[in-house]
Formats: sequence, C-alpha cells, structure tokens
Amino acid sequence: MIIFCIAIQILHVPERQHWVTTSYQDAELKLYDSKFNGSLTSGLEEQIALIYSSTVENDELTITAVPVQQQTGGVDCGLFSIAFALLSGKATIDSLSTFNLSSITSEKKHRKADHNQIVL
Repeated sequence: MIIFCIAIQILHVPERQHWVTTSYQDAELKLYDSKFNGSLTSGLEEQIALIYSSTVENDELTITAVPVQQQTGGVDCGLFSIAFALLSGKATIDSLSTFNLSSITSEKKHRKADHNQIVL
C-alpha cells in the first residue's frame, strides 16, 4: 500500500501584506511565492518554523523557492496562492505553470449568486 501525504499551507506575510504557499512532502519543503524577492521575511520564517518544527532534524530546515509565475498586479497574490496550493497536490509546479487571472476574475463576475450557492 502506498501512502501519499503532502502538507500544504497558505501563509500570510504581514510585513509585505502578501500571501504565499508552502508544501511539505518527503522531507522537502517548497515555497511558492508570486512576488519572490530572493529572501524570506522574519515573520514568514517564524511561521514556517512553528508549522514544520516537528519535521526538522538537527534544527535545520531547507526551503526550496520554486520558480513560479510572478504576479504583475499588486493584489493577485491570494489567487496565486490558492492556485499553487491546488496544483501542488496534483502535479509539479514549475516556471512553465502559468495562470490567466483575468479569465478567472471575469468568470467570477459572470456567475449569478443563488441562495444555496457560494460564489467565489
């Protein structure tokens, strides 16, 4: 029997008012950041340490920043984080994975709310 286990978290980076996604599988922690600037803020480091501390050996945790599509808008990070979370459970995300945010947001605008339906 094969057991597939992956931990996926969407984290808020308060210093940057930004959302990122992390995934942990097979002792490998990956960071998916649509506005990555080459370093982690102290707040993000602290969150990651608290969440993944039980998986760490020798007080060392290596984080791989996955090269992903970078956002062009100032408020798209939440949509990117959700997309990264959904894809990280299904397939490998790499620099070839791209998202068309305008089609996502325009589709949302065309949906009609119904009393038993939540429109995202």
